[in-house]
Amino acid sequence: MKSKKPADASAKNKLPSSSDSLPEDFLADDAFASPPEAAPLEDDFAALDFGETASDEVSFGEPIAFEGATAEEESIAFGDPIAEEESVDSLAFDEPRALSEPSAEVASAEVAPVAVAAAVPVAPVTAVTALPIKSGGGKGRILAVALASFLVVGAMTLAAASTMVALKQIKLHDEASAALVGTTQAMDQFVAATMRHSKLKGPANAKTREEILTPAIQAYQKLLPKLTEKKELLPELASAQFHLAALSAKTGSSDCSSFLDSGVNSLKAMKEQHFPPERFPSLHESCLSLTTPLEWGLVKTENRELYAMGLLVAFNSSLGTLGELAKEYPQATVFRSDLSSLQRTSAILQTAAPGRRTFALNAWIEARDLLEGLVKQEPANVDFQTRLAEALIGAARLQKEKKEIAEATANFQRAVEVREQLAAAGPDDKALKDDVASVKRELASMPAVSASAAETPAPAEETATE
Repeated sequence: MKSKKPADASAKNKLPSSSDSLPEDFLADDAFASPPEAAPLEDDFAALDFGETASDEVSFGEPIAFEGATAEEESIAFGDPIAEEESVDSLAFDEPRALSEPSAEVASAEVAPVAVAAAVPVAPVTAVTALPIKSGGGKGRILAVALASFLVVGAMTLAAASTMVALKQIKLHDEASAALVGTTQAMDQFVAATMRHSKLKGPANAKTREEILTPAIQAYQKLLPKLTEKKELLPELASAQFHLAALSAKTGSSDCSSFLDSGVNSLKAMKEQHFPPERFPSLHESCLSLTTPLEWGLVKTENRELYAMGLLVAFNSSLGTLGELAKEYPQATVFRSDLSSLQRTSAILQTAAPGRRTFALNAWIEARDLLEGLVKQEPANVDFQTRLAEALIGAARLQKEKKEIAEATANFQRAVEVREQLAAAGPDDKALKDDVASVKRELASMPAVSASAAETPAPAEETATE
């Protein structure tokens, strides 16, 4: 992964202010507002651990049908007919030969079975001796040999025609798959560039943004049926579903949670099919980085509480699947990166929701620990460093509110260290210098603590093996 600083990194990772909040009814159900012992679901809210999500299996449909042999293939000749009477009558024998048993020459004239395409089975010609040969002269022997030759030539020609048809079908099949992959990738790039464009951001551009992105949603929906037809297209299917989730959240549609859940189901199917980790689309790159967390909480819906529950189920399913993949492929960074991005989204949403700050803190800590491991594995990765600093500051601010001064101070100190490294790598970047100054001011505002109490926080056990 290239270590490039994201465009407008400081703006992208700016944490919501205290004035950013979700409606009072978002996650305000009694089951979530009650104490942990009265509502076990609440204890698991930050980790979004609600068990397995019952989701429909991914359907792959029937294989693509192709046309049969061309007119050229169907017109293949089987050779000229054998002039039986003329050739036989012209033969002269001194004495009639007894054919009570086939001669050694004929008996040994076995013909090997002809290999043909599996799609067009052809019964092999086993041996000339299987033909009924009557005694009484050489004419019968010549007829048998001629008939055997005709069958062999016919079988070989049919095999060649069948192979040509099969190869043509494979070529068309591969071309159709390649076209779908190319179309999906082009769509992904267009949508990502559009959603990240600075002139389409903000409430003032909401109408323009929706006018541009709605056709993209419709285009993806037309692609989905084709992408479900072949299992080798599962990566493109998952990517399309993740982009649809982001587009839906960006345009205020509550369909975002169902598209997210569908994309996770596609990841599960890829895991079952043993796809290599490099084929898995990134949830962070294909979805979460294209939206702001609050866009997931401010969608237009008649029942906000029901939508919030569906979103939690989708998040929980994502966490479970990505966690399994991270354990199966411990050296692959994509799954831990996706997990940290999902925890970040959860943390910001819960910070804005009434009464959820404790759970938001737990989510920030989970994101922080995952990103510490990623930075340790890839020290020069600017994206990981930027996201780590954001998680450290998010956790520190909530710890400061809870009067956990030592923990907050340690997180602020680590954030200063990470941001100073970023600023050193980009000495001409004024935004990076401003970021360092900002976190230093927050650190200076913390009450004094003893040196031993303000140690740098140690990350939890890392998922990757060193």
